[in-house]
Amino acid sequence: MLNMATTYSRAEVEAAVRYMLSDRLYSRMICGDWKDLPAPLWRDTFRISDYKKIGYVRNAVALDDLVERDVAQGDGAHFTQDHIFPLRMSDGCREKTNLLISSSRLQSHDNWVMLYPRVNRLTPKYYRNCIRNDVPFHTKKSGIYWRGVDSGNIIRESLPGRCNRLKVCQAWDGYKVDGPGEDSWDLGITQFLQTRKNYPVDKLDPLAKGKTSVHHLIKYKYTLCLPGNDVSSQFLWALAGNTVPFHPYPFFYETYWYDGGEGRSALEPWVHFIPVKHDASDLAEKYEWCLSHQEECEAVIKAGKEHSKRHLSDEFSLAVRDRFVQIYSLTSPITSGVALHK
Repeated sequence: MLNMATTYSRAEVEAAVRYMLSDRLYSRMICGDWKDLPAPLWRDTFRISDYKKIGYVRNAVALDDLVERDVAQGDGAHFTQDHIFPLRMSDGCREKTNLLISSSRLQSHDNWVMLYPRVNRLTPKYYRNCIRNDVPFHTKKSGIYWRGVDSGNIIRESLPGRCNRLKVCQAWDGYKVDGPGEDSWDLGITQFLQTRKNYPVDKLDPLAKGKTSVHHLIKYKYTLCLPGNDVSSQFLWALAGNTVPFHPYPFFYETYWYDGGEGRSALEPWVHFIPVKHDASDLAEKYEWCLSHQEECEAVIKAGKEHSKRHLSDEFSLAVRDRFVQIYSLTSPITSGVALHK
């Protein structure tokens, strides 16, 4: 089981929020200086009631949490249920954009995106549950087993650094490494959401496979983490568990738990995970390296656990969200001269 710390310093919380805001936003927001920042894209803004009405549950829950955190500050509410927020929590942010709150952003900080946790499902409790019945690394199965929807760089294949889940499955499903205890790799698409109109059906159907649970995935020594339209939801529990994550690198997206406590991303290839190319063309090579470097794999697991420990804590998550809202509330027209909220 993960050894959860119970207290965190103010400096750790502040560093995490600084990462969520990025250095250039944090330095301005902390003093309410918004005069030369780009205006929010209002096409991405709704009231909480609007999000609930059109079925954007992730956004509605995140907005509810922002308002709740604001009230919890105890110095008077800055936001109300009728405030309009520049927020999009569905599939993150995939292009350069103006001020926006999102669950993920492009890895470069050129897009003025503020990160906020997806409090509707991918919570610390969810990730703790993923690894609650985990077993030691050396007792697990070998091989690669992956399931997911066909999201990601499916149609716009010209985008550099994006992962194409469909092509990764086509390339590696059924592959087998020679060696004792090695089974054929099993990769499949659980739901076709983006490809039915663009790929021949006969090429898709062999990859259509049933859904599975995290508790089945974590029975394997190695976890393939493939980003889709957003960061890989498997990545954090893979870091926290007794499994070695494979992840495309350099990162295309980043999210709040990439932070390592210093206001910057601390996830390092060969330290916290095994890097693969974005098309996973070197997956077999990296896998065979792991087979012959089991001690190094154990070290990767240890580093991943240490990194993920804070982000699986309800206490830390709450402290970070409270501080985020405390800084964000400085953006009122009275303090900054910029009407960020309508």
